[in-house]
Amino acid sequence: GGDSEPAPPTAARDEDFVSDDDGYIRHTVRDDDTIPGLVLRYNLRSEADIRRANSCVGNLDVLLQRPVILIPTALASAVPTPPPQSPEVVAAMQRAALVRQFMKETNATREEANYYLDEHDGQLERAVQAFQADTHWASKKKDEESRRNKDCVVL
Repeated sequence: GGDSEPAPPTAARDEDFVSDDDGYIRHTVRDDDTIPGLVLRYNLRSEADIRRANSCVGNLDVLLQRPVILIPTALASAVPTPPPQSPEVVAAMQRAALVRQFMKETNATREEANYYLDEHDGQLERAVQAFQADTHWASKKKDEESRRNKDCVVL
């Protein structure tokens, strides 16, 4: 036996940290932890965030010999990791971007954008060309009708 301090835990699960209302997460150090890894895991700006939270002025790796490291929660939550997106959500976002781009290039309505993109299998360039060709045709037809109506005499 003896009065020596217990060794730091050799393994810890991700759930093995305690968040407190004092602005810090108490991270239980694992054998495979690294300071850069902790910066990434908790979305910190830099290793300096860990240094300040733990009043460390020397080599940061000394912190890994401690059983627990403080992680500043205000900084950890400032840059949340975006949730993974399902393929359906990604496809919907891509489609919405295509519709916006079509509308921007053509001044078309959302309905027209969706119609032309559907007709051309989501190929923006082909859809825009078809819309412009149709718009040009419609404009010519309108001009022809306008000229014909000038020749008509209303009685």
